[in-house]
Amino acid sequence: MRGRLPRRGMILPLLLLVLLFGSLLAGMLLKEAQSVSELSDLLVEQAVGSSAGVSAISQGEAWILAQLEAKETLPRWLDGKPSENGLLEMEEWVLRGRGNLLVKEAEFHQGKFACSLKIYDLDYRLADPLLGDPSLLPSYFDLFCFSGGSEMAAARAMDRLLEREDVSLSGGISLDATGEKLEFSGEGQAVLLFEEDAGGASLSGSNGEVSIRFRLSGGSGTLPKGFDLGFRLAASGGRLSSAFDSGFSASFCVEDEACPENRDRLLLKRNAIRTGEEAILARIPLPFCRSANPFDQERYLAYLSRAHELRLLFEPEGVTAVLDPGEGNLEKTLSVRLDSPSNSGQPPLFTGLRIHGRSGGSVSISSLRVHPCDEKGYFRECRRRGYYLLEAVVTGPHLCQAFETIVSADLASRRINRLAWTVLPFF
Repeated sequence: MRGRLPRRGMILPLLLLVLLFGSLLAGMLLKEAQSVSELSDLLVEQAVGSSAGVSAISQGEAWILAQLEAKETLPRWLDGKPSENGLLEMEEWVLRGRGNLLVKEAEFHQGKFACSLKIYDLDYRLADPLLGDPSLLPSYFDLFCFSGGSEMAAARAMDRLLEREDVSLSGGISLDATGEKLEFSGEGQAVLLFEEDAGGASLSGSNGEVSIRFRLSGGSGTLPKGFDLGFRLAASGGRLSSAFDSGFSASFCVEDEACPENRDRLLLKRNAIRTGEEAILARIPLPFCRSANPFDQERYLAYLSRAHELRLLFEPEGVTAVLDPGEGNLEKTLSVRLDSPSNSGQPPLFTGLRIHGRSGGSVSISSLRVHPCDEKGYFRECRRRGYYLLEAVVTGPHLCQAFETIVSADLASRRINRLAWTVLPFF
């Protein structure tokens, strides 16, 4: 039986339908090919852009090395600011932001890509109002501390002290430097000299500061007698024990058998000079001083046993001692006027720590910082080694990508080491 042919009126609609589906399929294939081409171009652009970013970072490292070779010094954010006090102040940050720390800025092109390079000095100090600001660059300043960073002791610093014989222990007091802190225990006296200056200038300029974080502890309510944080000290005849016969001290005093009226006090005093007597320049009671009330005694012992910070701030017109800065009503402040020391013909001066120990009690030092060591707010180590953030931003026809790396630069070896590397997302 023969099949029936389609009617003549059905051929044209079927043909149009086939042409419609064919054109749709061709359009889809063309669009897919275009998408594949665009993706391929974008991948090529990303690869070339990444190459440009890495090249910019390398150019930044080369610039730092060129500075080390040509000027034999590290580029610093304080260069050209002779009146700067070494601190990044709040008003500076509000006006220029991270631009304050900028030491190098460059713009260049690589084909169809534009690239910007910025280099920031990370060895900077912060004014207190800026602490904790999330927009700040990482600060490497606390790496240059006598005894660790902001929280713990550095073993190499203690090793340097012991090698230089800058620690003197007398009586039965002992020193444990094996952990993340320095701990002095037992009856006796310990003296540490931890900073030397040619004439005391660094501790009388507008940017001088010494900071110590400590904790007193003991059994059965027995605590150490306290300690002295001394400055402008002179160790006559090389004897450490004689250093505190000169200069000045800020004292956290718990017991003083010779002068009972000084106990439970924060003191600023002129040290005894040979056979002379100490002169108390200023004093203020510690919070929760002991009394006959058992409740007050417990509260006072709890206060003594907590972690504390004592900070000395040096200015041309004098010195300010701040106990527990930022702790509200626990903060105690003393200020006295002192004449700036003369540099001419003056022997080296020291900053030091003297611990007055007692059997059953101990003093733990978790951080001991002395800064700065020059007129621009840098430690001696900062003159030989620096830390920098290199930031490169690459912009192309379809992307913008940022590259960041932190490097250390060593003046002695003329070497650059990368400490961290970040490729920020495309946008």
